[in-house]
Amino acid sequence: MLTLPSDRSRPTERSFAGSTYMTEFSKDFAITLRKTGAQAGCTLFTTLLAGWQILLWRLSGNADPVTMIPAAAQSQLENEVLVGHCVHLLPIRARLTPEAKAVDYLRALKPVVLDAYEHQHATYGSMVRTLTPRREPGRLPISEIQFNLEQVGRGAGFAGVKTDVQANGKRAVNFDLFLNIVETGNGLRLECDYSTGLYDESTIARWMQSYRTLLEAIVANPAQSVATLEILEPSLRKFLLEGCNPPATGPAEAENVPELIAEAFATMPDQPAADFYGLELSRAQLALQSDRLAGWLMRNGAGPGSLVAIYMDRSLEMLVAMLGVMKAGAAYVPLDPMFPRSRIEQIVDETNVPVMVTLSAHLENLPHCNAKVIALDDENLGLEREPIVALPAIRSQDRAYVIFTSGSTGRPKGVEVCHGNVMNLLTDTKERLAIKPEDRWLAVTTLSFDIAVLEMLLPLVSGGTVVIAHRDDVADGAQLKELLQATRATVLQATPVTWRMLLEQGFQAPPGFKMLCGGEAWTAAMGEQLLQNGGRLWNMYGPTETTVWSSITEVELGAGRMTIGPPIANTRFYVLDPQLQLVPPGISGELFIAGDGVARGYFERPELTAEKFLADPFVPGERMYRTGDEVRQLPDGRIEFLGRLDHQIKLRGFRIELGDVETSMRALPGVRDAVAMLRPDASGEAILVGYYTGAETATPADLKRALGSQLPIYMVPTVMKSLPSLPLTPNGKIDRKALPEPRTGAEIEVEEFYEPRTGTEFALAEIFAEVLGIARVSIRTGLLDLGADSLRMFQIASRAHHRGFAVSAKQLMQLHTVEAVAAAVDTAEKGALSVAVPAVPLQRISRENYRVVR
Repeated sequence: MLTLPSDRSRPTERSFAGSTYMTEFSKDFAITLRKTGAQAGCTLFTTLLAGWQILLWRLSGNADPVTMIPAAAQSQLENEVLVGHCVHLLPIRARLTPEAKAVDYLRALKPVVLDAYEHQHATYGSMVRTLTPRREPGRLPISEIQFNLEQVGRGAGFAGVKTDVQANGKRAVNFDLFLNIVETGNGLRLECDYSTGLYDESTIARWMQSYRTLLEAIVANPAQSVATLEILEPSLRKFLLEGCNPPATGPAEAENVPELIAEAFATMPDQPAADFYGLELSRAQLALQSDRLAGWLMRNGAGPGSLVAIYMDRSLEMLVAMLGVMKAGAAYVPLDPMFPRSRIEQIVDETNVPVMVTLSAHLENLPHCNAKVIALDDENLGLEREPIVALPAIRSQDRAYVIFTSGSTGRPKGVEVCHGNVMNLLTDTKERLAIKPEDRWLAVTTLSFDIAVLEMLLPLVSGGTVVIAHRDDVADGAQLKELLQATRATVLQATPVTWRMLLEQGFQAPPGFKMLCGGEAWTAAMGEQLLQNGGRLWNMYGPTETTVWSSITEVELGAGRMTIGPPIANTRFYVLDPQLQLVPPGISGELFIAGDGVARGYFERPELTAEKFLADPFVPGERMYRTGDEVRQLPDGRIEFLGRLDHQIKLRGFRIELGDVETSMRALPGVRDAVAMLRPDASGEAILVGYYTGAETATPADLKRALGSQLPIYMVPTVMKSLPSLPLTPNGKIDRKALPEPRTGAEIEVEEFYEPRTGTEFALAEIFAEVLGIARVSIRTGLLDLGADSLRMFQIASRAHHRGFAVSAKQLMQLHTVEAVAAAVDTAEKGALSVAVPAVPLQRISRENYRVVR
């Protein structure tokens, strides 16, 4: 079934309301078209039809379009005079291949048309009965598109009567789209009848202009491939390339990120640069400590061009480490302590980092490696006595960081981002978001998630203060809301799931509060909620490979729908088809991003870099990144996100290659085959679901536990479902649409229920049930059996902390049950077991400093 992009959602019932758009081709152009077709042995009808079929392919992406053409049915009558609209409709189908020349397609279409006319006796109804095509509500079977070339008898008349044939616009249509071309004495008149329930007149006008442009391209060069025939008129092409993208600005005055920050630090050195629960670092202190760390790193084998791992939770030391590594001329590699050891070792082995910067609390859990380890909070380190040395020259093309993301083959890929990439982001966002010295930006993101780059560095560049939040205080909406009030924060950047958690707790942004939302698609309805009280809101979009955010769009009340664009400074968006040709507005294509944000490539993965980072066809000598995002550009230049063109997903802002999850699932003992999908749970929230065959002796919880030792917790499926076999399509591929709906934890029946016995068990069981949305929890049923995912584990840990229980998400992943966690908590309170809590930098301070007194 050919599906053209429409301006409105397709109704489930047939709508016959229609209209007609008319335009003309000149007589000279009609003659030229006839000559071009004749050179290929084709009539004008076949030539025009070939152009129409090519256009349908370019608009829809369907290389096998079907168009209905009319044939006179009167020829079947013998010796009868009949006046009426006696027409049979014949389907024309001729597959297109991108490499085919236009002239070759004309020649291929000719016998198809001739053969169709040999079967004029076949009625539309008889074809439908014989072919029994799949029927859909509101759609015609076989095809919804009709084409015709009409030859009007000029000067025809009756005795004493002259006639003149005029077009009559349609108020009702049978087909969604019908292009009727009329030969007149002055050329060709195009009458395009269309369903007003699907299309706007402006859309049809663009398509008719694209039709003309395409035919002109065929005339100019019949040997050109059908995939590269121009379909954009010059003014529209210029608009898509220049009108939708900002003009280039001059290079930044600074050469690298530390220099950019130093310029901002030149004034008010005593102003706080960072705040961690009441402990502050002034600009001067941060500059001095990072200078000393840079000198230490250079003395210990981590100079220009090298990589340095940062393995720590959010803290003041983390900020010192980021700046110190960059000042040494090295690039930092963020490692999340919450990641399983095997995952971290995989990254460390690949990068072979000479130095790892961490905190004392993590020393026992460090991955095996040959790197020299430095704990920044070690009192014996003597970093304060480190001499200040001359720092190396850092160029804009040098690496600032290498951040590893999920890889489709199960091997993480490291994105190499340069100083020039980061400076372009910081320079633009400082002005665009109007960040000022009095702003306090609450940083809530782990360093291994690239949006942390903006929230940690932009406040420094703008003279504001970065307020660093502990991991446990951002997983729970109530505690995060409290923290926003207590820290007097004026800016927060978060994923949609975090904003939804805040809204559920009654959060209302005060007037002027700046809210940044990105990482995955979200709705205009949520934007309306966030903007109710006078705050400001921006929709952020961008892949890691183009440096955090490539587009920052302010959202206004009544926006209607969320869009992307325009891009930030020195950044260009192209919406292209599979042959890397620009597509008209309204047509879906893949988004490509070019400009100063495009990263260097993937760390030591030249084949993957070549696949994803391509030469920019519109700006010689530059590159563009293939995002894999399916979008369509609106007539005003904004871009609407439609989905993914591959098996990559976004879950709570984290990018996950489903192939990465599936590779790890297939490696589990006994698993024969596996597939992972993003599916909605009972509440409509997106969850990751794993389907597998085999492993009959293992429970889903066993498999999830095994995956948790290999994958980051956010990549472990919330639900694991065993199937006797995976459904397949007719060509032998996994039929993802046929996979059954998952069962959530709330639906799982427990064979034997165990009631809480102690005060700790009662409290924890209550917290478990509250977070998981379950009426009650058996103290011996594991979290993984109940469908808990990483977010819910963090929420449980956060609420437990709030009620005085020292419970970490890592403990929950290891202990699983209320009974086991309660035992660990009670034992710790007696002093027999120490619960691991991340160390607080520089001195012991309590996060209670930022509790709101009620």
